[in-house]
Amino acid sequence: MPKKDLLQRALVGAMLHEALDDEEGYDEAMAAEDLKVLKRLSDLYLAEDNVEAGDLVVWKPGLKNRRLPRMGQPAVVLHRYPPGEAPFDDEENSGAPGFRERLDLVLGVVRAGEMLVYHFDSRRFALLLRKEAVRDAID
Repeated sequence: MPKKDLLQRALVGAMLHEALDDEEGYDEAMAAEDLKVLKRLSDLYLAEDNVEAGDLVVWKPGLKNRRLPRMGQPAVVLHRYPPGEAPFDDEENSGAPGFRERLDLVLGVVRAGEMLVYHFDSRRFALLLRKEAVRDAID
């Protein structure tokens, strides 16, 4: 049996064993499907777009973890911190979704005609339009 198949079988078995401790009804087929989804979403999360101030971005599918911007709603990049200089979410509970999340992207989001400014993890966003294309679309 190839190593990839052995690894996948071991992961499915481990996930199934862990899930059975917490929840009834989680079976091998569900674990196998979760592995596919985890692989797809982790690849998407790790593939960073090189965005800069003025670009428009949207949430990557499956990676939205905040209420705003809404899924599909464009946000403008106001600032991107250089690597190593980004602040982190100061959530102290390690079980919280935002615990130690890198907040390297400052976005402007429109809500009720006003621009709200928030910090986000850039790995969760995809480039929609470069700033040059935004200018061309507005002119």
